[in-house]
Amino acid sequence: MADIKTILSTLNAITEKNSFDVYIPSLKREVKFKPLSTKQQQSFYSCAIDTIPFNTRFVITTFEAITENCYEPDIISQLTTIDRLVILLALRKNTLGADLAIVKNDTLYTGTLNDCLKNAKAITIPDSKTVEVKNIRVLLSTPLMVDQYGVEKALRENINIKMSPDELLKQAVLCETSKIVKSISVINEDKVTDLGYNQLNYKDRLAVIESLPAEIMLEVQQYVSQITEITNSLLTVNISDDATAIIDITVDFFLSG
Repeated sequence: MADIKTILSTLNAITEKNSFDVYIPSLKREVKFKPLSTKQQQSFYSCAIDTIPFNTRFVITTFEAITENCYEPDIISQLTTIDRLVILLALRKNTLGADLAIVKNDTLYTGTLNDCLKNAKAITIPDSKTVEVKNIRVLLSTPLMVDQYGVEKALRENINIKMSPDELLKQAVLCETSKIVKSISVINEDKVTDLGYNQLNYKDRLAVIESLPAEIMLEVQQYVSQITEITNSLLTVNISDDATAIIDITVDFFLSG
């Protein structure tokens, strides 16, 4: 008679044998990951109807998969959203292969994720930046994957969001800024007082961001442009001898070739 414990133990041993290395830009080294399981692959189907433009279910599902499949759980809290994209590229390649169908200007091309994984070894995570405006000091840094997950988990999971396009844009900007801001301090003469921003829950962080001077948001936008430039370079693939395309990592990325 078959024994479920023996079967699962055998399958786990095979999974470990089939693990693969992923280069993590923020750590500048490789980390070992397990392949996606059938259960994890099936979980992506529940993301097909998602909260646009936030992709809440997809963010939560991919975070949980990355956490479960990483052989170094202690590093999860350190990984950036750029690292997350690299890991998802590697998981997708391991599951469905490197080839990817890409439509550009109504023409179908075939690209390869090997281009992106090669790009990952050349990119550099932006340095943190300190901004001072009107006696307020703000530390900006590349968003962490755990904060991206935390925002979606706390603010939008199991919530039917109905907003106007203007409200959606405002919410998206506030949420992105809340993840980039790492600390807020007040400068009074020679004394600097940390306001404990990173100890607040995610909803309260949004309220604090709304109260910052507008000049700080302009600094945030410049910092975001650096992150966007790096992300675009990571996700660029060759589609012909003289053309490239930037791919988008959404749930469809894991559901089709």
